[in-house]
Amino acid sequence: MQEEVSGDVRGVSLIIFGATGDLSRRKLLPALFDLYLRGYLPKHFRVIGVARRPLPESEFRAFVCDALVAEFKDPPESDVSAYLEHFFYTSGEFDAPATYETLTRFVEELDGTRGPCPNRLIYLAVPPRSYDVMFDRLAESKLIASGGDRWARILVEKPFGSDLVTAQALDRKLGSLFKEEQIFRIDHYLAKASVQNILAFRFSNALFEETWSGKHIERVHIKLYEEGGVEHRGSFYDGIGALRDVGQNHVLQMLSMVAMENPKSFAGESLCAARAAVFEKLRRADDRDALFGQYEGYLDVADVREQSTTETYFKLTAYVDNERWRGVPFILEGGKSLHKNLGEIEIWYKAPHEGVCHSIETDACQNRVTIGINPAQYVSVRLWGRKPGLHFELEPHDLRFELPAMGSVRVPDAYAKVLYDGIAGDRTLFMTTRELQASWQFISPILETWRDKQPIRYSRGADPMTFAK
Repeated sequence: MQEEVSGDVRGVSLIIFGATGDLSRRKLLPALFDLYLRGYLPKHFRVIGVARRPLPESEFRAFVCDALVAEFKDPPESDVSAYLEHFFYTSGEFDAPATYETLTRFVEELDGTRGPCPNRLIYLAVPPRSYDVMFDRLAESKLIASGGDRWARILVEKPFGSDLVTAQALDRKLGSLFKEEQIFRIDHYLAKASVQNILAFRFSNALFEETWSGKHIERVHIKLYEEGGVEHRGSFYDGIGALRDVGQNHVLQMLSMVAMENPKSFAGESLCAARAAVFEKLRRADDRDALFGQYEGYLDVADVREQSTTETYFKLTAYVDNERWRGVPFILEGGKSLHKNLGEIEIWYKAPHEGVCHSIETDACQNRVTIGINPAQYVSVRLWGRKPGLHFELEPHDLRFELPAMGSVRVPDAYAKVLYDGIAGDRTLFMTTRELQASWQFISPILETWRDKQPIRYSRGADPMTFAK
């Protein structure tokens, strides 16, 4: 059933630090199973879970099984059984050298008894505060050693740093300890099919690309709303906030897809460079236009600091200071405990100044392209036509197509793409140092202006239209 990812990929050991955590349970384990079912994993692979809690291997495999059932509802029992045979477990503190010594011996023993899997993909599914010491421990161990006909790679989750200074320090450490081709900085939004479709939509349809500029476009509004609150993640979230959690990465990545110049190629360094060029031209509007809020009840969440001013919502305006976009506002908005789950990009075209629309004094006659990221994946184009009747009146018509069409195809999860590309060694959809620094140069000053201010309060489940005007 299974095939090699590519001709030169031999056996792979995927080592997941934080294997019993929320990210692993909800995303990594189901995504890996999806790749397994599709035949996209190497013939010889194993998954080694690492966490602080001592567990028998049988309990870890039961944990993996529960994660699959929760995602796939009724997965084929024979496939699940065969999949679980690839899973192993060890425990230890992430900051303790002994953990890495024990893990190295465990991996070597498995290579000896189960057959060699010389290539290693190490996934840090752990809180960002653990990165600094874990980078040192990994570098001291033999786990990340590469050379000859084998490779070793490290996948690092966002947020990468808490501001420009800490991001630069982490990046310097990574660069001093590992080779650049070993480092995969994850923003899983780049791997979403709907986000990648922005590029396909733009650059494959001359109908839109010829008008994709400030000459024709009035504004761009990017929204990333979540219904859920912080819940049990108070300790993690309170040190980060909404702008670091989704603004510096997911929202800015969507902005880059809308605003970039034609990269000529959707693979390799050209796409990374096109994204970075957008970030380097970003300018924020007046600080008074940057709004941040906190939902009522946030301070009651376990492990949230007393009187914390951490934002759970933000709205700000950015400009891309280049010839194509000069003067066009990009409204960036995201947060938790809002009225619905929504990832969406609205591109508003300028209203006609002359002609029929102007002559009948219609102020709503604007074309609009809407790109749905989640929960629905779609592209919608608003056009205007004559309303049936005796008088000449206009009405909107939305042309919309869903991705995938009619729900006929199960689209691989973004994390399946992250894992697949990590194994294949394709860094196109991962953040480069240049992108990372440019994005933090834009975000850090905004965070600084909020340092001594109080967030506005909003009720749980509120529509931002009611409090963020």
